[in-house]
Amino acid sequence: QLSLLLLAFRPELALLPLLLFALVSAVASFRPPSRYYLPVLSRGSRTEKAVSLTFDDGPDPLVTPRVLELLARRGLRATFFLVGRKAESYPELVRAILEAGHTLGNHSYSHFPFLMLKGRKAIRREVEAAQAVFRSFGVAPLAFRPPAGVTAPPLWPVLLRLGMFCVNFDCRAGDVGNRRIRNLAHRILKRVRPGSIVLLHDTAPAKESLDRLLGEFETLVEGLEARGLEIRPLASLLGREIMQSSGTTPEGHAAALFYDGLAATYDHEQFFTAVSMSRRAELALFEAALPRLFRKADHVLEIGAGTGIFTTRLAPHCGEVEALDIS
Repeated sequence: QLSLLLLAFRPELALLPLLLFALVSAVASFRPPSRYYLPVLSRGSRTEKAVSLTFDDGPDPLVTPRVLELLARRGLRATFFLVGRKAESYPELVRAILEAGHTLGNHSYSHFPFLMLKGRKAIRREVEAAQAVFRSFGVAPLAFRPPAGVTAPPLWPVLLRLGMFCVNFDCRAGDVGNRRIRNLAHRILKRVRPGSIVLLHDTAPAKESLDRLLGEFETLVEGLEARGLEIRPLASLLGREIMQSSGTTPEGHAAALFYDGLAATYDHEQFFTAVSMSRRAELALFEAALPRLFRKADHVLEIGAGTGIFTTRLAPHCGEVEALDIS
């Protein structure tokens, strides 16, 4: 719209808004916490001194068992965003993760780094293929993490249709899939905040030894505890389930899961964020219109779903109208 306006008055500047829009859209794709294209959960509440650990790109026959040992020794629960193809190759590791009480997330079937540059059909094939693998273990992940945390417009309709949601992260070490593990714990501890979802990888390090990697993980856990940050399961941090049993697969119930997922934060969003400006304006207009709405007898006033706050304003005007009970 701005470009069209400039085209009429300043044609030489008409391309600038389009270029800015293209730049913002490109940058947003590569920012894991960005909600530019779809709702993304990248952290929990900042008011609680808790964080969650998530491990990507596994399972790995060398690293995953050692990570499970460390977590068991510390009494911790994590979420493993597994690659479907690797889960097929190492089924015993998937079972070990589940038996230890950890949760699984979907990290696509083949972990193609530029998956989000493909179309909707290709993205859906990748997500569904991984889901089929996980169902063979009796679980159906609800959380999807795109490869490298990259998002794009086609992802949201795919997740909605499958009854899933996107979980990224807000704290990482830039380890490039364990290719840079030196001072990994230090880099994360500098960036971690209450509510952070921490990204780690349970894949074999490219240069350093496996013991060095596990030492960094141990240092990280100790550092988080020293700061008074409780390490919680991801479901607890976010207040929603990360996976279900495959007998209660979300597919076919996408709408219910979508709105159930919004329920926990809906009131806060509607009345304590910038959205509340439009809510207050809407309420003021509604109250101003009430006298006109009830000027004549025998009128029928239709109220949509989710308008309970308005019915409290209606009560004084309606006397004993039973239709007010819209529960």
